Amino acid sequence: MATPSDRDATDHYQNQVPSMREQFARNLRALKREYEKNGELFTHHYPTAVADLVSDEIRERTKKAAASMMQAVDAGWEPSEDALKQAFIACFNPSDYRKDSFSDLKGAILEFTENIGRGLDRATADTFEATINQVRNDTAAEAISEITMHLRKAVAKKPIAPLAPVPRRLDAGSFSMEDGGIASKIIQYLNDNGESMPSVDRIARDVGIEVGVISDEVLMLDDAGMLDVTLPSSGGTAADGRMRLSTRALTMLAAARKRQRELEEAKKKPTSLASRLIESDLAAARPTLRNTVQNVLAQCAARGIGQSGAMVAAVQGPVVDALRDRVERAIKRIKEAASVDDVALTADDLSAIFDSAVDGIFQDAEKLLLDAAQIMGPNVVEQQRSAIAAMKAELTERAHAELEIFVGTNKPGRSGIVTPSVPSRKVFITHGRDASKRHELESFIYSLKLEPIVLEDKPSGGLTIIEKYEKHSEGAGYGIVIVTPDDVGCLKGDEPDGLKPRSRQNVIFELGYMYANISRHKVAVLLTDKDIELPSNIDGIVWVYMDDHGGWKRKLEKELREAGVIG
Repeated sequence: MATPSDRDATDHYQNQVPSMREQFARNLRALKREYEKNGELFTHHYPTAVADLVSDEIRERTKKAAASMMQAVDAGWEPSEDALKQAFIACFNPSDYRKDSFSDLKGAILEFTENIGRGLDRATADTFEATINQVRNDTAAEAISEITMHLRKAVAKKPIAPLAPVPRRLDAGSFSMEDGGIASKIIQYLNDNGESMPSVDRIARDVGIEVGVISDEVLMLDDAGMLDVTLPSSGGTAADGRMRLSTRALTMLAAARKRQRELEEAKKKPTSLASRLIESDLAAARPTLRNTVQNVLAQCAARGIGQSGAMVAAVQGPVVDALRDRVERAIKRIKEAASVDDVALTADDLSAIFDSAVDGIFQDAEKLLLDAAQIMGPNVVEQQRSAIAAMKAELTERAHAELEIFVGTNKPGRSGIVTPSVPSRKVFITHGRDASKRHELESFIYSLKLEPIVLEDKPSGGLTIIEKYEKHSEGAGYGIVIVTPDDVGCLKGDEPDGLKPRSRQNVIFELGYMYANISRHKVAVLLTDKDIELPSNIDGIVWVYMDDHGGWKRKLEKELREAGVIG
């Protein structure tokens, strides 16, 4: 059976869409009959029921798309994480309208408007669309996280390729006692027992390997000058005699031990650097979390739920978000430290760094949550303690898998670990109040198999607006700002005749943030009005007029290719 490709994974999902659309249509008709029978077709309950049905269908279709990705991975597909995400996104961008996952769901709004004789007003349409988009974004984020972890676990469990056979001539510069091969076991055994001049039979018995295998290895080691052999009086080969290590072999062992000591010493630098970076991040993060939890407790007290399970749940949210963010930052810091020097750190080395830091990552957060749970009694405290322990185990497992993938895929041209130079396919989008322009841009970015990042679609998780920028813009390969005439302004004294259309001030701020954080050479501004006032003293940014004929798409695609975001 052929190994599946990204197209196979996408097609597997899209081929299910027509039947899902048919079933959804039947479910809609059944829902309408039910509400019609109960006399509730024109109440506010019916639109709510339709919206709930659409939301459930979005979750189901997203779940099936994720399942198609994971099935392909299990069948041998080995994409990068970025390629996996792009294949998942491609599931919802088919060339055949019959395989479109969302057009029929958007059309469900007609069930409680035009199809029952009611007009479709803009407010209703906007509310329904916002609901769909929120569910889409939330479920897609969860699915991408799930399939990414599935891929990481699959890669982490992949069997390690067998070691290369022992060369006929051993080179002292490459000799290692750590390769785990049969030749190394023989050498180690003779190093420990050479004075007794053991035979092949004894070596085979003591190390638990067949005599024939040991004999073959002994012949190669003798040919390489690694053994001093005393043959029986009847003669024969090295496999027939008694042996010990030669002077050359002992010299190579000494050199190998020296290199091992040097390597262990060299590993101390990136290990210490990673630990310092992680602790520095935690020192800054702890007061922030403490203040966030205090604010949550104050809000709960003001609402009269300060002594309830709802308060514990409210505290749990920012604590969990903070822990996930801390773990991600710790992994990033370990990768950064591992890339500083040309030191061949193993996955176990990197995992050990994380393990040494994980208690510090959880300590204050766990205490804040358990202190909040005290009011609910010891049973709730123990429940929360168990939940934190389970989360620590889960995040530790994820960290180990990610670090193992990092070691296995980031060694081009050197013996140590380097940061990959694969261009990011994330496009960070900032916009004004024209939602239609934003959606048009998002659809175009999706069609290029890129991942649009829109801040307002991301959960706040207790973060300030600038913290959200920092979190979600990190790793973006390009930034796009849609400048719409949502405001007016002019120099003081020029009003009212000098008033000109301009963008909202927060959009200009976000443009400056992209300029500094992503690079001015990887930022484009889309103008929806040629008369809009532009910021002064900004050079090097691409300005594109968002015309009604789609010409802006060709220009923007050209810029994205020039920036290396798409090939």
